[in-house]
Amino acid sequence: MAKHFSRLDYNMTIKMNNPTSKLFVLLLFFLAALTASASSESKYSPLIRSVRGQSSKQVLHKGDSLLKVGQEDKALVMYMLVCSRTTDRMTDEEMADCALANLKAGDIYYGRGNYINALESYQAGLRLSEGSSSKAHLALLYNNIGKVYCVFKDYDKGFEYFKKGFCIRPKGDKSLSFKLLANLFGVCIDRGDLSAARKYRQLMLTTPRPHTDINQFMLGFSKALLASKEARHAQAIRVLDGLASFSVRAKLPVTYLCSAYEELYGNYIALGDRVNAVRYARLCMDTAEANHLMHYFPDAIRTLGSLYKREGNTALGQRYDAQYLNLVDSIYNAKRFNVVKNQQFMYEVDKANKEITRLHQEEETHRRTARLYQLLFLVSVLAVAFISILLFFVLRQKRRLEESYRKLYDINRRRTEEEELRTAKKQEAASCLKDEQRQRLLDSIRRVMEESDDFCQQNFTVTTLAKLVESNGRYVSIVINDHYGKSFTDLVNEYRVKKACERLEENARSGQFTIAAIGQSVGYKASSTFIAQFRKYTGLTPSVYQKFATEDHRMEKKQE
Repeated sequence: MAKHFSRLDYNMTIKMNNPTSKLFVLLLFFLAALTASASSESKYSPLIRSVRGQSSKQVLHKGDSLLKVGQEDKALVMYMLVCSRTTDRMTDEEMADCALANLKAGDIYYGRGNYINALESYQAGLRLSEGSSSKAHLALLYNNIGKVYCVFKDYDKGFEYFKKGFCIRPKGDKSLSFKLLANLFGVCIDRGDLSAARKYRQLMLTTPRPHTDINQFMLGFSKALLASKEARHAQAIRVLDGLASFSVRAKLPVTYLCSAYEELYGNYIALGDRVNAVRYARLCMDTAEANHLMHYFPDAIRTLGSLYKREGNTALGQRYDAQYLNLVDSIYNAKRFNVVKNQQFMYEVDKANKEITRLHQEEETHRRTARLYQLLFLVSVLAVAFISILLFFVLRQKRRLEESYRKLYDINRRRTEEEELRTAKKQEAASCLKDEQRQRLLDSIRRVMEESDDFCQQNFTVTTLAKLVESNGRYVSIVINDHYGKSFTDLVNEYRVKKACERLEENARSGQFTIAAIGQSVGYKASSTFIAQFRKYTGLTPSVYQKFATEDHRMEKKQE
């Protein structure tokens, strides 16, 4: 290549001696510059040039105008342009504008189901807002961050952010106050804290609020949610059916209609009406798909899979189950979410460390600082020595630990086989019972627990089991305690862990699903609960269990 460029440079030098040649070369350079400029442009370049030199407020106004006419992509470009103006020397007003731009960009990402980017935008806006003296938009940023955490089912973190937002909200902003109260109510429902949920609903009713269709919907929706949690399902269905019709008449955003559908099929399931449950689950899924509301998908698909399997359509049910597991891994990108979540945690820690450092700098003298450095050096030397010794022992014990884990794994496998034998013996012994009603109930319970996956539902309770065996919760609990010698909760957890073991062994062959997805597939919302229960019954974590299952699978393949 260098030779070709040298030759071009030489020929150009020769021709430049001619005035006509000079003009021709200049024309070539001009055309080349025009071509390079045109090729580097994107479809948004004219839009960006149109606001060049305008203030951040003007660019924000331009973005708002584009958003009103449905041009979200161009609006997002305007907001991103304001976000790019973030510097360390901004005025308080400029920081407020950049915080608002991040907030609006996050809202667009959230509306499109891109929750990770939404969280990153909200966090960027939060840092700017907290760094300004006006704290503009801070309460709303806390609210929106809480919404993202709730999408990922981290309800405790969501509650924390909603609470922060409510405490610092502008007292005159009735709309934001009502929105925060509604979110606090909703997250309390998801956490199962009905006492707190009732308190926040009462505040929703008594707090002054704008009389809008959305607020009217939220009041009715909160009533339905509370009725559903209190097992007043027929009343909840009446309210939700009216809300679904109201959201269509009032032309509310489609997310409100999907929320009504989602609660409707949940209540119909609780009443045992599978036909209407399937109907509303499909309505929810189709409506969400048409409007890109991805966080409604997993529960609807999982519900359809469970309902079809109950109807005997196992093949269709399994297809929905597989689709559910794929969606959990694709929509809720747990790894990336944890990275962003950790960034927020580090940001909070960094703020605290800066404050501590500032206080120490005011109190310490140069002499104490020098002595501190000496002490830190000594501690570092000791720490290095200690870590070196510790590493030596850790490496020596690693093999022993692997052997111990292997023994635990083998013990758990043998225990599973022994439990199956004991169960078979109990079935033989139970067949001799004279109490026919008790025996029939026991057989029904065993059939549900061993021949179906109903216990893998996250909302599976003793009442649910009683309905499936056509009895009541009290009799079911008595039979379980007498026959199995354990509580209903312990029995369900034991079956869920056994099912998880089977799926982990299957996953060792395919490697298709994450451990978190498997935990959710057997009924655990939180990964921490799944890991704790799995360790309780097997003595191992799911990851260690799957590791040994993978090793066994490889050995089996080699033997074949």
